[in-house]
Amino acid sequence: MMEKSIAQLFFGVPIPIFRSCDQAACRAFNIGVLDMQLDWEHRLEPVLALCMQVSPGVWPLHLSEHFGDATPGSQVRVEVSDVVAYCAQLNAVVIRRHVRVINSSHGGGPT
Repeated sequence: MMEKSIAQLFFGVPIPIFRSCDQAACRAFNIGVLDMQLDWEHRLEPVLALCMQVSPGVWPLHLSEHFGDATPGSQVRVEVSDVVAYCAQLNAVVIRRHVRVINSSHGGGPT
C-alpha cells in the first residue's frame, strides 16, 4: 500500500480571491454572465465589506470587497476543456466593457 505524501495529506483545492469594488457589477458578471452559482456571502455589518463565494461547479472563487484582499488586475489560470466553445457562449451575451478575444499564440494554449 502506497503512503500519501505530505502534500496529499495537508493541501486541499486552492481558492483564488479576487477583489471586487462594485457589488452589483460583480454579481451581474460572475453570476449573470459567467453563470456561476452563489455559494454564500458574508458581511459583518451592513456598511462593511462583502465577501462572497461563487463557483462554476468544480472549484470555488472568493470575491471580496476587503481592501487587503488581492489586487485589482490579479490573474488566476484555469484550464478550460473547450475554450473556443466557452468564448462563443460568452460572446453570445452582451458584455459591456469587456474585450472578447482568444489569444491562440499563448504558450499554454488558447486563452
